Amino acid sequence: MSSARSPQLIFAARGGAGKSRCAPLLSPTEREALTAALLRDVLAAAAAYHRLLVTPTPALAAIGREAGATLIDEPEGASDLNAAYAHALTKVPKEAARALLPGDLGFLKSDDIEAALALLQRHDIVLASTNHGGTGAIFLAPGVSIAP
Repeated sequence: MSSARSPQLIFAARGGAGKSRCAPLLSPTEREALTAALLRDVLAAAAAYHRLLVTPTPALAAIGREAGATLIDEPEGASDLNAAYAHALTKVPKEAARALLPGDLGFLKSDDIEAALALLQRHDIVLASTNHGGTGAIFLAPGVSIAP
């Protein structure tokens, strides 16, 4: 198990009706397969770090276990990623660097994680945007807290 000071990468993955923007092109079964494939990819990209996974979906939890991620049970009523992240943050040590990442960052590479963690040496919070204007990841320096 990683020490409390090593970076804690928290991935949140949603199943079921996820990937709704793909609905015109993909069936629900195909969208579930896409979600699973993306989760496998991000967990592999972060293999050098302590990875935690919060998900309400048993199939995605199984993928996390297979990849060696620590599972965080998602409480009932955690209806979105922000609620999942908020819950997960209560389960990791604040003295470690922490990152909040969705489980579907298709282009995530280990170099991206290294670059963001390097920026935490000079900044308290590092935000990574998505191509469509959202937040792709939030990296927090040790001791820094936010409400997702």
